Amino acid sequence: MPELSSAVVNHRINVASSADELQERIIKVVAHRAKELNLTLSAFGEDIITGPGVGQIVLEEAFDHRCVLLPLHPPPSIPLT
Repeated sequence: MPELSSAVVNHRINVASSADELQERIIKVVAHRAKELNLTLSAFGEDIITGPGVGQIVLEEAFDHRCVLLPLHPPPSIPLT
């Protein structure tokens, strides 16, 4: 395996979900593979899998910030005349 690799993952967030739920899902998926490959996992500032792994995975917010989600509002009604 390479000594270091990195990736940026861009996700859309369902309007019925949240950024926190998306992070939890990503952690769950990556943790499964980390265990299979004997890797430690640190995700968003929290140690998830610790111990004497053969390598590590670090998940963090891209570009050092979280996306601020603004509430969506329906457009004003337009009369059809």
